[in-house]
Amino acid sequence: MVELVKRLQIEVQSKLDKIDPQEGPVKGYSQKIKIVKDAVIELKHYVTTHPFPDRETEIQYFKHWLPHFLKQHIYFDALFQLEWTRTNSSGIDVFYACLEDERERIADFFNKHRELYFYYVHQETHEDELLFIRTPFRDAAEIVLREENYCQASFILSELLAYENYKKILDAESGLPIEPKAAAGGRKLKYIGTKAEAVELITLIYETKLFDNTLEQLRESFEDNTDVDLKDFTRIDNNNRARKKSTNPLLEKFIEASKSRNNRLNP
Repeated sequence: MVELVKRLQIEVQSKLDKIDPQEGPVKGYSQKIKIVKDAVIELKHYVTTHPFPDRETEIQYFKHWLPHFLKQHIYFDALFQLEWTRTNSSGIDVFYACLEDERERIADFFNKHRELYFYYVHQETHEDELLFIRTPFRDAAEIVLREENYCQASFILSELLAYENYKKILDAESGLPIEPKAAAGGRKLKYIGTKAEAVELITLIYETKLFDNTLEQLRESFEDNTDVDLKDFTRIDNNNRARKKSTNPLLEKFIEASKSRNNRLNP
């Protein structure tokens, strides 16, 4: 099955690269949708005729292989709908209102499924056998409506990954920055902490939902405004959570600093 996935990945990318970007955007995206859809159909047909040999293969399929194609299908379909809306809107104000509705919809979706997104981007594996295996049918109606090899987490994850890039398009269309940037010639923050503390800070901000941004966007914003390289963010975060003495030393430092400030200002 690995060979099939690799072949489909190469073939799909080759076909996508051949589509003329100068063609009408709606037509171009419709072609891309068909290319990815055909690959998904072939992959699903293979799984139907070749049952998973073991649980590890099933998890790989639903966690990585299928989402690789589904996220592209969802992304291109979203862009198709966006261009169709642009072409058929009665005015620019209507189009911008649609953009804002889409941004809110995606923000709500990320908020609803934040735990699954966080689990995936941090390369967690301890719940794979609960999340990324075939989802049992709950009632008779689902037997008619759903395919046999169905995994709910796999489809939700595919949407999350597609919306990561789609949101950047929406932000650009809305005239909003994709992520906060330091003003040209402006002063950046002078960060003097460790990378481990930076990663813990970003994850705490993300977990408390102080900003309507993905974890990746928060990481990129921190890098842009401090010039600290956090490309190894995931590895550092894994190391942070594996610390034996304390898994949240920065949080503890905040608590001690808060107590000290209160004692100093409220003697």
